[in-house]
Amino acid sequence: MGKRKFKLRRIKNAEKNGSLVVAIPRAKVNVPVAEGLTLSLPAPEIVSPQPVQAPDHSNDSSHDETPDHPVRQSLCVSFPLSHFTGGLLQSLNMLSERISRVILPPSWVPIRFDGSQFFSISKLIEQKNHATGIAMSLVIDSDLQWSVHTTHRQLSTHNCSLLSEAPKLLNSIDNVFEIFERLDHTTFCAGNPDQDFVTLWNQKMFSLYGFSDKQPGYLDHSLFSSNPTVRHNDCCILLAGTSVRCPPCSSIRSILRSQRSRLRSKSENTKTHHENYRYLSLPELVHRLDDLQHNYRTLSRQVARLKERIAFVTQNVGITLDDESDHFIRDTVTSSDAISHIQDLPRDSFQYVFWQQQAEAASKSDMRNMRWHPLMIRWCLYLRYRSSGAYEALRESGCIKLPSQRTLRDYTHYTKASLGFSSEADQMLMDAAKPDHCPEREKHVFLFLDEMHIREDLVFDKHSGNLIGFTDLGDISNHLSRFEHSFEEDGSNQLQLAKTMLVFMVRGLFSKLQFPYVQFSCTALSGVHMYDPFWEAVERLENMELKVMGVTMDGASANRKLMKLHRGASDATDIVYKVYNPFSEEKRHLYFISDPPHLVKTMRNCLNKRRFWCNGKPMLWDHLKHLYETDTAPVCGEEASETSHFVHMADKFFDALNVHNFSHGVRRLKPFQLPYTSSTDMRLEWLETDFLGYLKDWENSVKLREGFTKAERNKMLISAETLYGLQVTCKCFLLILALYYRSCILSLLGKSFVELVRYLFTVPGVQCFLSQRLSQDPLERFFGAQRQRGCVNDNPNVAEFAKNTQTIRVVNLCCQGVKRGNCRGGDAELPMEQPMPKRHRRQSSRVNQMTNVETTALHTPGTVDGILLNGIHALLAEKSFYISARPAQLALNIASSLLQWAPNHSSDIGLFENEVKKLLSSCLSTQSKLKGFKPEIWQKYHQIRTSDSYQSLWHTFIKTSVSIAIPSPMFLQYVGHHAFKELIKEHFPIRSSKELNMQMNLTYEELNGIRYAAGFVPRAIKKKLQNKKKKLDNPLNKDCLLCLEELMSGDGDTELSSADWVNSINRGGLICVNDMTFELFLSMELELRSHLKINPTHLGDEVVVRITESEDVLFLWSIISASWDNDCSTALLKKIAKMWTTVRGFSYASAWVEKMKVAQQKTTQKSKGLRKTL
Repeated sequence: MGKRKFKLRRIKNAEKNGSLVVAIPRAKVNVPVAEGLTLSLPAPEIVSPQPVQAPDHSNDSSHDETPDHPVRQSLCVSFPLSHFTGGLLQSLNMLSERISRVILPPSWVPIRFDGSQFFSISKLIEQKNHATGIAMSLVIDSDLQWSVHTTHRQLSTHNCSLLSEAPKLLNSIDNVFEIFERLDHTTFCAGNPDQDFVTLWNQKMFSLYGFSDKQPGYLDHSLFSSNPTVRHNDCCILLAGTSVRCPPCSSIRSILRSQRSRLRSKSENTKTHHENYRYLSLPELVHRLDDLQHNYRTLSRQVARLKERIAFVTQNVGITLDDESDHFIRDTVTSSDAISHIQDLPRDSFQYVFWQQQAEAASKSDMRNMRWHPLMIRWCLYLRYRSSGAYEALRESGCIKLPSQRTLRDYTHYTKASLGFSSEADQMLMDAAKPDHCPEREKHVFLFLDEMHIREDLVFDKHSGNLIGFTDLGDISNHLSRFEHSFEEDGSNQLQLAKTMLVFMVRGLFSKLQFPYVQFSCTALSGVHMYDPFWEAVERLENMELKVMGVTMDGASANRKLMKLHRGASDATDIVYKVYNPFSEEKRHLYFISDPPHLVKTMRNCLNKRRFWCNGKPMLWDHLKHLYETDTAPVCGEEASETSHFVHMADKFFDALNVHNFSHGVRRLKPFQLPYTSSTDMRLEWLETDFLGYLKDWENSVKLREGFTKAERNKMLISAETLYGLQVTCKCFLLILALYYRSCILSLLGKSFVELVRYLFTVPGVQCFLSQRLSQDPLERFFGAQRQRGCVNDNPNVAEFAKNTQTIRVVNLCCQGVKRGNCRGGDAELPMEQPMPKRHRRQSSRVNQMTNVETTALHTPGTVDGILLNGIHALLAEKSFYISARPAQLALNIASSLLQWAPNHSSDIGLFENEVKKLLSSCLSTQSKLKGFKPEIWQKYHQIRTSDSYQSLWHTFIKTSVSIAIPSPMFLQYVGHHAFKELIKEHFPIRSSKELNMQMNLTYEELNGIRYAAGFVPRAIKKKLQNKKKKLDNPLNKDCLLCLEELMSGDGDTELSSADWVNSINRGGLICVNDMTFELFLSMELELRSHLKINPTHLGDEVVVRITESEDVLFLWSIISASWDNDCSTALLKKIAKMWTTVRGFSYASAWVEKMKVAQQKTTQKSKGLRKTL
């Protein structure tokens, strides 16, 4: 028989004990295998014949269940594996020879180049153009070690679980086929083949990662990828299991997705609906107008459809309830079942209070008998504060029962809205702080100080007679400002409308106290303007037994100037971070803190605008910008290492000063945001050494840089203003005196914060401290609540600001979050049961609260008089001292004792007064110019009032005079400061009215206006008397009505031209008074203008008295009222003078604003609408 070649087929799980199975088809063998078959293999072992099963087509519908062809059988002959492989492989040539004898798995082809030191077995793949390419190759080197390669790179086998467990050496055919089997069970990572990602990578790869030496990925064009795909540098390529892509490629996919989203948002129109009109171009304005018109039409149609639908449903489906059904529904609301559901709610929740109040209100037949819960009142005040119209609509709907707006006004108008300090605000603060019942640690507070821009406006308050809107920083600051303006060329006291509001807020360090204490209207604020209000605020707080530990301010120039005013005469540096508190009995220090968020903001601005340089590398804003755009942290190269270090230090600094809860540092794994628990906290040492050392090294590296001017080197560092804020916030150990200003700042960097924290842990009961309590966030929320009044009033005037403050104090809005604000929401809770003060509608029922001292002591005439006795009388008349606090009681005791001792010891008190005056008068002898004398005055005065000699002088006098050995800093500072203010007024007098030019000539238009207003006044008084029935019951008022009828008749001569003007514009209803009445109003106008020359900010009762006591007015009035009753004549004159003052107050305020706008070249009319502008 001829030779036959048998193909060897490797069967899975067929090799056992080193044998290879050879299948011989019986149909092709003519002779039995045992008789005549000759194989070129030694002694094969013949196994029993086994049938070869046909393919299973049981699940294939194209084949019948019974096959129509016979089942083929074959013999399986098992040969030892060594017959083919010859044992273990020793070299690469032996491996190549043995592989050529066996059949490889499909698509695997061996490749061997002559003379090469490796042997490759490649897997072929069919491409789109039907060409054949290599997908991957199994490369075996001379040491029989293997690796897998693709077209561009060698694949890592460590990331693939199937390959990592494969044999390391291919020293046998078994190992080779095992590698083939493992490779066939892997899949290729798909990468990111999306067309958007590929396009984005081609366009932005170099710009996004231009400052990095290493690209995070690459664009793969290999054969096994049907399309180009973006892969990560650490892509595994081969995956085990059903995963589509590897984890590194998934991470870069999220980056590409965010970049695609950002590019799409940039490509669209970035102008939002809230963009201000002044930032829009003309086409954008037109487009905005079209959108507004479209929205208006859409909403109008929607409202009309809803109204029609409601009317249709009400008419066809609605049911009118009879009295019985109405009572049934009311009983259901107030039934025991409904009340039982209310009782299931938590007692300390607003839901429980709300539904309980609704059930109680539903059971009331008369709402005047309803007593509202304080929390319900606060909630209603909050709704009304947001929108009074919406609140009234909700109340009138009848869905829920709410108190009337008159009731709410009794709470918000408990005290009159005013600027400056007031005893009513002190009482509200004491009710909120409760210093008599709180622990010792909760008495420690901080002052926040900041400004808010407001609208320039002037408003006349007819109740108090004040013109609200001028600058007002207290009595002594206003006096010094008027003294400066009195020497100007026009010789008048120039007044300015306020542009900003200066606000002091009290913040508890260990409590939730957040109280807007006092506000002042100001313009061009300076540090000298803030000295007197600042220390008066400290005095009043210390008088309430609240311990003021410091003040937090931003880095404005006025705030830095205020710090420098407290510099002592012996200080060799320009740095002031703490000052002795003269009102504290234990001689505490008061610390100046620069607001940490403002410091971080200024550091960011410096990084953006300057060219920082440190240790031979730049610190650029572009590094952070590129990092933000790429959203990948590891892309920063070596060039941006200093930028990364600077951001890291700034982040730690802010974290250390922004600890606001107990869990934030744990959740974010940031140890610098954990609460402070001891005075030896490691962060304090970090601020002293690491942070300070970093800034010193930074400065030294800049100084050593050659080829740059001093101005250029300064731009490589943080600005001096920012460093000044940092220096008063942290702490350092050594005080190094340097020749350079910046070196001095760095050596003193950071004192206040560390010393403050170490002091607080000496207070009994203090176990931890949250540094965020020093941040101005509550004050920023207060400003946000002011701007969001009614959702549109983002620029209030002075009067509106003061009224809003009253509501914010009651509702505690500064504890709540502000939408679109610049700080996070508040953490304080609204008190549940805390009672709220309410205005008494009968003002006459109020009782004088000064019960601790007899009122006769206030008016006891003394045999001597002087500035000290005047200060003692002022202290006894000050309502803020009549509280239960110990410092206030001690000061009152000393004052009353001295007032009784003084009449019999006039010489002793005179000698002591001369010594005090000598000390205080030395502050007024300045060498500065007229415009710069105030800083020197306050600086000298602070040195004297805090000196030991000055305080010892007072303590000795009090001890020897009234035998009170307990020192009272509150008494001596108040009386001494009152005396110093009187000395200032004597030393810097304002020119009297006689020195002013009192000649006033009225123009033709002014005369016509006076004639016009003269007819309005009697009509307004008549209407006012007729509208109130109680006033008509008074016989005097009836006589006044008759006199007004006679005054309005206009009988008499009207020869002046102003009468012709009134008659010419009269279209019916105007009253033209006679010439005698006109002369009366003309005289009242002249008296009013004379008063405004002296005091242009007040038109109160003293103006009415001045008018009614004027000789010209009384002469003319005697002629007019010759036939009237004397009592009726006097009462009517007062009413006319009061009404004229009110009318002229409103007109004066309006005219003053118009005059100011014309002088400043501002528009005097309302801005035109968008349609007219286009």
